[in-house]
Formats: sequence, C-alpha cells, structure tokens
Amino acid sequence: MIRMNLEYLRELHHAPRFKPITLSVADGRKFKVPHPDFLSIDPAGQVVIVFGEKGGFSVIDSELIAAVDVPARNGHRKTRKP
Repeated sequence: MIRMNLEYLRELHHAPRFKPITLSVADGRKFKVPHPDFLSIDPAGQVVIVFGEKGGFSVIDSELIAAVDVPARNGHRKTRKP
C-alpha cells in the first residue's frame, strides 16, 4: 500500500463521522469495515487487522491493499487506489 493510502485509511478510521468502508486487496478479496471498532492499524503501518461481524479476523499486509472504497454522499462508492 502506498503511504498516502495508509494515511488516508487512518483519516477515515478516525473521522468524527465514520462511514463504512471496504478494503480491496491485490488478490481480489474485499473486507468490509462497518464501524471503526472493526479495524486496527499497527503503529508502523505494516499490518491492518479487520475483525468480522460474526467473529474472527483477517490480518492484511498493508502493502497488499489495492483500494479503499468509501460511500459517497449520493449513495455511489468512491474508490481511492494507490
């Protein structure tokens, strides 16, 4: 993941009005983050952890995150890629 996207992800994570986001990784998998409590970013920025709504979690190498999708105000999704 390009550093800029990691900082963008941190901004989204700590936004006063969090909006659900979806992380897309290089192999095509997608991880939904419905609430900030479901996301953790290690201080060094190397690992992102997404917790599942029904339990479990996924550990993601931050360099493998290909895009961060955020809902736009008009209901469409806005995607930010490296």
